[in-house]
Amino acid sequence: MNSRPKVSVIVPIFNARDYIERCAHSLFGQTLDDIEYIFVDDKSPDDSLVILDGVLAKYPGRQTRVKVLSMAENSKQAAARDRGVWESTGEYVIHCDPDDWVDADYYEKLYNTAKGGGYDVVTGDFLYEYDGKTIANDINLDILNPRDALFTDKHTFFTLWLFMIKSDLIKDNDIHFFPDVNLMEDWGFVLRAMFFAKSIYHVTDTFYHYRKDNPRSITAPENIKRFSGQQELCVKYLDAFLKEQGCKTEEALCVLRAKRDIKNGLLSVDTIKDWKKTFPEAAVYEYRFSEGGFLYRLTYLMSHFMGSGLMKMFLKIKGL
Repeated sequence: MNSRPKVSVIVPIFNARDYIERCAHSLFGQTLDDIEYIFVDDKSPDDSLVILDGVLAKYPGRQTRVKVLSMAENSKQAAARDRGVWESTGEYVIHCDPDDWVDADYYEKLYNTAKGGGYDVVTGDFLYEYDGKTIANDINLDILNPRDALFTDKHTFFTLWLFMIKSDLIKDNDIHFFPDVNLMEDWGFVLRAMFFAKSIYHVTDTFYHYRKDNPRSITAPENIKRFSGQQELCVKYLDAFLKEQGCKTEEALCVLRAKRDIKNGLLSVDTIKDWKKTFPEAAVYEYRFSEGGFLYRLTYLMSHFMGSGLMKMFLKIKGL
């Protein structure tokens, strides 16, 4: 056995009792032999850890590779993930959410591809799990050059459980999770890793199972609205990062796309004033890349130069 684990899997734990058993079985049942499992207890008030211990007892060969870290207080997932990453010792780092699960060969195929090709980053594939149904995704995951992730308008899924990243790349470039950003925290982390990465490869024949029906998840629609300010904070942090790296933020189409998406969350008659002042630079992006009709795109753009009345009139006509 190598002194250094091949892969470190980071799992933040908070109120996961309904899901952690299935997740843990899928993790401990992996075909890859040398995995470091880091569970970060974010002061979970339920019995998630008791259930985890019960599952681990069935896998004696995994027990020496499991670390359970305890946060001093409930710090939310960004801080919990950050601690897990920075206390990990594996060659590569990847995350798993406690309400999801993975195919038995998921980490073996990702690691062997990364190691065999000398890649800084490898991505897996995933399936949506919703109401007992498994649904394929239609999201572009095949990125040929890591920095293309920042400078293309193509929609990509920047989530931590798809991206296995070389640990040295993270630590040599001092990549930490943005403070106080717990929605889109993965997006802000992965994009900075992609900025520094030199190579990437996508693995298509093994799957992460992403649960879409957990009402407690921060990505549930009702929670996204509550934490929308954290999305704005995330893209502002990324703007600052790109400026530090000497990049023109207007060329980072991925960031502009995110700004557009946040901005469009305010696109209604009642919130038109907030819409106009939120990321006005995203108006050019919407005009250039939106799939909307020309009249919509022109109204969107001109409303930032001639007053929001144009867009307000357009929304009223459309009943929005």
